[in-house]
Amino acid sequence: MRWLIAIVAIFAVSASSQPFRHDRIFVVPAPKRVVIDGDLRDWDLSAAISCVFDEALQPRFTVTVAAMYDSQALYISAHFVDDTPMLNRHDPAIEPNKGWDGDALQVRLCSDPKAPYPLPDMESDRVCHLTMWFFTDKQLPVLHIAYDAFRSEKLWVGKESGVAFRKDKGGKGYTLEARIPWERLNAKGNPPKAGDRIAFVVQPNWGDSSGWRRVLSFNDVIREAGFSFLNPRMWGQAIFLPQGKLKPAEKPKPKTEQILPLVLRLPLPDPQAKFVSAAIFNSDGVLVRFLPVIQRDEQSVKRREKFVTIRWDGLDDDGQPLPTGRYIVKFLTHRGIGQRYVTSLHNAGNPPWRTDDGTGSWGGDHGPPIAATADNERVYLAWTVSEAGTAIIAVDPKLPKQNGVVTRIGKKFWGQHQVLDIGIIVTALASDGQRLFVAQDGKSWGGDWADPKVLNKAGVVLWDAKTGRPVNFPFGKRTLVISEWSDAIKPPELQPYERLSIYHPLVPRKRFWERVRDKDFGPQELGLNLLGIAVSGDILYGSLFLENKVVAVNWRTGERLKEFFAATPMWHCCQQRWSTHCRQRQTVSAAEPPNRCNHSIGHRRSLLALGRCLGRRRRHLCDRLRRCDAGQSLQS
Repeated sequence: MRWLIAIVAIFAVSASSQPFRHDRIFVVPAPKRVVIDGDLRDWDLSAAISCVFDEALQPRFTVTVAAMYDSQALYISAHFVDDTPMLNRHDPAIEPNKGWDGDALQVRLCSDPKAPYPLPDMESDRVCHLTMWFFTDKQLPVLHIAYDAFRSEKLWVGKESGVAFRKDKGGKGYTLEARIPWERLNAKGNPPKAGDRIAFVVQPNWGDSSGWRRVLSFNDVIREAGFSFLNPRMWGQAIFLPQGKLKPAEKPKPKTEQILPLVLRLPLPDPQAKFVSAAIFNSDGVLVRFLPVIQRDEQSVKRREKFVTIRWDGLDDDGQPLPTGRYIVKFLTHRGIGQRYVTSLHNAGNPPWRTDDGTGSWGGDHGPPIAATADNERVYLAWTVSEAGTAIIAVDPKLPKQNGVVTRIGKKFWGQHQVLDIGIIVTALASDGQRLFVAQDGKSWGGDWADPKVLNKAGVVLWDAKTGRPVNFPFGKRTLVISEWSDAIKPPELQPYERLSIYHPLVPRKRFWERVRDKDFGPQELGLNLLGIAVSGDILYGSLFLENKVVAVNWRTGERLKEFFAATPMWHCCQQRWSTHCRQRQTVSAAEPPNRCNHSIGHRRSLLALGRCLGRRRRHLCDRLRRCDAGQSLQS
């Protein structure tokens, strides 16, 4: 590592707040005839903007975006640089709202030019969230639009989508071309016209080589940093011009190009340096600005070029202009470091990080493990919530051994997140060997957990047991809703205290130390309703803890068959003789199939039946339960 000091005189400075992002995009009039075929030779691309994730990674993760308009439609195009182009495995018939989780382009806008700017909220049907992707398995273009705060959505597939894709000849990129009628943006009566401005943001997405996961995304055309799907105030602007064919000087530019930064070409103390870090000091020796690290390209290093170029906009680290004067630039250079894997202090996965094939990493990351089930081939584990991790995983029940000693956990086959259409908290699992049934409960994604008017939605989703792929129910829907219920049915100890603000957590009235005192631990702590499921043939049983009942549903047709009374039911298991066994807070009971009468059995008999249901390998669980006092809740 070496250093260099250079003295620089500064005579003019300007301000910049978003160094790598645009704050606007110009929308130019469309030519009279535009064919949506993925070929942009009939486009006016004079106002196109280049969106770059990181200059050090160029040309990777770069997309060029352009927009045009006429009285009938908005036109959007994008050219992606992508090593695995047009790879997105999310089937719009099964997961219409998961297209973002792979190669895709998202555009968010408010089609009403009279709306205030910055956009204060998303409470308008003119607020549109567009997701465009190419469904690889069936070679279909897809357009999905969610409206306002994601309260409604529409889907167009194939030719009806108005979207076309074309892969580059070299296989390292692709072009997206779309024509979106103003009617789809709820603006048929008064679409934007020349001179108008609307809130607008673009979010390109790159997926992994499996087509199931997004690996990189960022926002451009923004006025400030943030999550564009949550905060419309950060959206930039789309400005509709009366004419196109812009000259280079008229094109929109990032703010770093809107100013004239000071360009310094300075000598390098080490021509073989791969990284150069620079800092600016004033004449008193006070550090006023760190500059971004420069990663030199391989050719410059090979040629051992003795100079490096840096850019400085004349601002300090707080974004404030510095006065004219004498400044010192200090360098640190580094030739780079190598790496060698030694070990990991991480989760139990092998490897502990996420891999494209889904076998890496382990379980959830926002809540505790909550459920388990098994079939003849796999063991399934679930956590309440996941974000970077996976809430549901399938693992090999055979544990690797060496000299009779288990050396590590079983192999992970696949992992998946919870589904956002119903309550986002995973509560229970069941498998019939071909399908994994996952129970979820609580508020769906975007619902305010503190608002008692927002209903909870308890339901079940399906995954292919072998591959982990999403599966629709035979009646054509992704979810099977078991109950929509109000917070009002929660017992008093689970009702939260009133929050001081939206930034304060929800605190239940029964605190943790009180549960320790009362030995009151178990699924009842969650404050949720659907705490257990079981499957027998075409029948799915669900334990509704807060509603004091078990429901039987034909999961193939969605038909609700029967309800059984059971005080605070928690879990189920099924066997041939007794269709379902249900653990309640004080006992274990059994019920006959829906076409026969309800069958109540005693505590000891229930445990014996439970043992038969679980099978010989799990008889030890029954033994543990048998040793419990029948007068106490079976929480051990």
